Amino acid sequence: MKKKYDGIKGYDKTKCWECGGKKVEKTDTDPDGVIYNYWECTKCGDKVLDMDQLHKAAEQYRKLRKAQSVKISKFPKNQKFNI
Repeated sequence: MKKKYDGIKGYDKTKCWECGGKKVEKTDTDPDGVIYNYWECTKCGDKVLDMDQLHKAAEQYRKLRKAQSVKISKFPKNQKFNI
């Protein structure tokens, strides 16, 4: 599958836009517990998410938000789910 940025002349996602240093892909977790990947420059420390990484992180946030909206209520003989 060809990415949108593959056709851009001179685009190199392993090269920093700010200082021209080398970027490496790293993984981190935010306070909500969502794990995401990002690119970090080894020279200036600039952190960037490309569109694929951003979409994956957003999908995890959507799943987390949907899971938090489910409420389980217990009744004597059955259970009730509110979504």
